[in-house]
Amino acid sequence: MLFRRSQKQQPPAPAVEDQQRFVTLAYRAILAREPDAQGLQNYISALQHGLTPADLLQGLLDSQEYAQKTHYDYRQDAHIAPYLSDEVVQLSDALHGQKPVSIEQYDALWQQLFDLNRYQIDNDQRRYGMDHYQRFYELVNALSLLGVANGGKLLEFGPSQFTLFYKELFPKIQIHTADRPLPEDFVGFNAALSYASLGSEQHYRIDLNRSLNYAEHQQKMGQFDWILFTEVLEHLTVSPSELLAFLFSLLTENGRLYLTTPNFLRAENLALLSQRRNPQAYYPPMQQNEDAHHHVREFTLLELLSLATEVGAKVHAVYFSNCWDPAADEARAADQRGNMVLVLGT
Repeated sequence: MLFRRSQKQQPPAPAVEDQQRFVTLAYRAILAREPDAQGLQNYISALQHGLTPADLLQGLLDSQEYAQKTHYDYRQDAHIAPYLSDEVVQLSDALHGQKPVSIEQYDALWQQLFDLNRYQIDNDQRRYGMDHYQRFYELVNALSLLGVANGGKLLEFGPSQFTLFYKELFPKIQIHTADRPLPEDFVGFNAALSYASLGSEQHYRIDLNRSLNYAEHQQKMGQFDWILFTEVLEHLTVSPSELLAFLFSLLTENGRLYLTTPNFLRAENLALLSQRRNPQAYYPPMQQNEDAHHHVREFTLLELLSLATEVGAKVHAVYFSNCWDPAADEARAADQRGNMVLVLGT
């Protein structure tokens, strides 16, 4: 019996209805919307002329629309952009990028303070110095850019061994310090050490976690050209709006508040939230929190900007800092960095 060799049959072309359904599902899955009429027609035509389904999907993934949906730019956020005038962006970029205090100059001070142990730094304070090395390098550069070298009154909440750097770098300033009441045997810069070692002209004992008579403290303290409020806000249980209003009452007419605090929406937290896990640690046993290190409440950038507006403050600069981030994560998205820096004024 003779058999006729069958010719290889080409699969039938998909029906237009199937192509339309595929394009529609691709738009929904990737761009989270229905296809517009022109886009739908263009892709159906392309499929009919040889475009593969894989190439269609890749085209949507490579589109500018998809990039805008998946790559968040906080400066384009409709809620944040109104705070970011050209002047704010310019100063923010300068604070983030410029280094008027060279790393060599900073390291020379570091060696005096920590390596040569000029001020009798103990092991706990040295460990603090290592952990906060990058943060305070950013801070002294910010002070230089904000004009502290010209002199004036500077108030720092929560003084540390790094306070010694300010007078070395900016000898014209008058340093004042403030902290919660601390016992004399506390390992850190209590009132006595602030006067003796830091050269503080005045030290104020203020427990910000208790009800304050803000007007009474403002009268006693007077006003300052610069206030440093770094890595403090997240430890407090008081109303942030009342606290900020108090801080602004301590500023001179052209004074500036330099505020830093952890970014709640940093990469590590977002990863945990995507797993439906709470990134905020619950309150530890009291005996494990004697130094008040626990973060009671962390903030987002929009929250801080809204609080500043609520108390009538003006935003002069804002950026995300990677001072807490591992070196390997240096390239992470700006808004997912570990810390936030704001410069606010009256």
